[in-house]
This record gives sequence, structure tokens and C-alpha cells, in this order.
Amino acid sequence: MNLNRAISQYADVKATSQASHASHVDLIIMLFDGLSDALTVAQGHIQHGSSLALKNKALQRANAIICGLLDGLDLENGGDLALNLQSLYFYMIKKLIYVNAYNDIDALNEIKNLVNEIAVAWREVPSLIQNQTPAKPH
Repeated sequence: MNLNRAISQYADVKATSQASHASHVDLIIMLFDGLSDALTVAQGHIQHGSSLALKNKALQRANAIICGLLDGLDLENGGDLALNLQSLYFYMIKKLIYVNAYNDIDALNEIKNLVNEIAVAWREVPSLIQNQTPAKPH
């Protein structure tokens, strides 16, 4: 078994194990971590002129994660936040297509920056929830 395949399988087992014990917020954070990793892998393949197939695979993984995030949006109850995230996710998907076609590192970095900003916000959610005081019944 080659080393890359073994590492990939370990990562899959680790992610599956973590997911079975994670909260919804933790799962979303894990998705953003995976998305960031996939974009970094794609960036490495572009910068080093490596295998087009491996670059494409990393970008397809990033696209699949974004589609998963899209599917998880509650557009009926999420208000403007859900609609804004939907628009942002569609924008990132379009940019991924552009990156794949033109190997544009600037466009890829734009996506990575957006992903990092959203991930930072999600990482703050648990502390925001803990700091909320429950309303007192009247």
C-alpha cells in the first residue's frame, strides 16, 4: 500500500470516528477543515505543475463539500444569513470551475480566504451559545 493511500484511509477513518461523536456545529467545522485541506492540496498541485488528475480530484472534493454545505442550509428558517451563505457557496463553486480551467492561484486564494472567514465564524458559535443566558419564565 502506498503511503498517500494509507494516509488518506487514516484520515477517512478519523473523520468518520469524529463525526459519530460531533455536534452539528462540530460537523460543519469539520467540513470547513476538509474544504480548506482540499483547496490547499489543489493549490500545491497547481503551483508544482503536478498531476492534473490529482488537482481535479482535490477540486472535486472541495466542490462536493461546498455542495454539502449548500444542502445543509435551512432557507425557510435561516433568513438573510442562509440566503447570503447560499449566494456565497454558489460563488465559490463558480470560482472552483474557473480555478480548475485556468489554474488561477489568485482565484483559489480568494476562495481559501472566504472559507477561512466563514470557518472562523463557525468556530466562535459554541462560545456564543454558551454565553447566552436562558430567558427567565414569567
